[in-house]
Amino acid sequence: PAAIGAAGVIALAVLPTVGPLGAILAGIASGVVLGSVNGFLIGVMRTNPVLTTLGTNVAALGAALIFTQGDYVYTQDPIFTQIGQGRLFGVIPNIIILVGIVAIVAHLLLSYTVFGRWVYPTGGNYAAARAAGVPVRRVMVSVFIISGTFAAMGGVLLASLLGSARTTAGLGMEFNAIA
Repeated sequence: PAAIGAAGVIALAVLPTVGPLGAILAGIASGVVLGSVNGFLIGVMRTNPVLTTLGTNVAALGAALIFTQGDYVYTQDPIFTQIGQGRLFGVIPNIIILVGIVAIVAHLLLSYTVFGRWVYPTGGNYAAARAAGVPVRRVMVSVFIISGTFAAMGGVLLASLLGSARTTAGLGMEFNAIA
């Protein structure tokens, strides 16, 4: 959830310098970094997933608050805002199309790949998955990286939709994600 606010803030902060594509990539990269930290701590160091995720969220939120000094970050870049506010053929919102593409890719990844077959047992029963030969540590790190990436994508899309970002955009979503 901290990746949502941080990604939007980072994307809008670098937008004037690197342009829309660079801003999108920078925002998403922030989620990859946060997911990598969580994945390493949880998958490799075997720390508690809930406490680790909450702790890294607080750290990311604090860093983003220091960077923005608690203010909103705004943009009026028409290309960047068109991603979130635009519509295909004037009817279908771009966000729906992007979410649909991500959902299809995720479905194909989880349903038709070896990695997908490893994810389910790793999340269901870690010890049994390890006993069955699943590389559970690599799978856990990968899943946290993917999760951070998706959260950051959501943050960038939200910033594009609103034309602004704030560090607390994802605040309060932690327990929905855990549940």
